[in-house]
Amino acid sequence: MIVIEQGESTPYVKVDPENYSFILKGNSFITNPHQFYAPVNDWGKTYLVKEGHILHVEITMGYYSTSNIQYLNLFFKTLINNNKGKIEVTFYLDEEEEEDLEETMLSLIFNTGLSLNKKYL
Repeated sequence: MIVIEQGESTPYVKVDPENYSFILKGNSFITNPHQFYAPVNDWGKTYLVKEGHILHVEITMGYYSTSNIQYLNLFFKTLINNNKGKIEVTFYLDEEEEEDLEETMLSLIFNTGLSLNKKYL
């Protein structure tokens, strides 16, 4: 299990492979996303969802800088390519901020194969 507590410019991250759960919640506008997300990225490169299971990814949208979105795009692209058809992603949005967060959400699914499944907080 990987748990990274939320900071001013970093999201809360919880990876629980045994329970097929990945949570990303909050803002991500750090200068070096490669360094921050390194443990998660290392996990994602080799993680394989067992047959008959689905990895549930929950992303509660906040502000993501361009470099952070690009890094997360690469991460999700790798994770999805290694686990075709075994990943379900739900984006959680605040209805009042939907317009501002819509572009960020669409940027996170660009070229990854993630489907758009959103719910409101």
